[in-house]
Amino acid sequence: MSNNIDLKNVAYEGTAMYGRVNGVASCICGTIFICIMYGVAYYLYNRSKKYNQSINSTVTSADCTLNKNNKGAISYYCNLVVSYTINNVKYSNKIVTNGKMKYNVNDSLKIKYNDLDPNDIIEDNILTTSSLPYIIGGCALCMCIALYIYTYLLFYSKSFAATSGAISAVSSIIPGSPMPLTDINIDM
Repeated sequence: MSNNIDLKNVAYEGTAMYGRVNGVASCICGTIFICIMYGVAYYLYNRSKKYNQSINSTVTSADCTLNKNNKGAISYYCNLVVSYTINNVKYSNKIVTNGKMKYNVNDSLKIKYNDLDPNDIIEDNILTTSSLPYIIGGCALCMCIALYIYTYLLFYSKSFAATSGAISAVSSIIPGSPMPLTDINIDM
């Protein structure tokens, strides 16, 4: 009986330690991913500040190429020349688009331009919207909070660490078949 209790205790301590070690590795990877997300959000934020004015332009020249991927999705890569007017001054510049729309001459295209240099233009799409950096930053913040809670539970709840260790151990032994949380039963 005494050996059985010692074996349970050793297994419990071992899975808790394995859960903590595996959790630290997960936290390091999660932190790197969150930093990358914040970097992307920062880049998009600065880019949205650079191109701060949005206007409609008219396509004056279009050269579009059809792209198909192996799943059958269709997109168009278009080299366009667009004309637009800012403060009664007419501009004409090249722009490249890559998306589901094939542009023809006289089509309308929404663009964003740099206030300091109206010749500096980009297509106005989801990647240039000013709300996207906040959405990515908010998701990164939520992930950061979840990661903090996960780390806190790993180091201050031995049963959580043991559960996490048992799931990780079984998942690494039998790849592709994660162990559901309902199958774990730790009797102490």
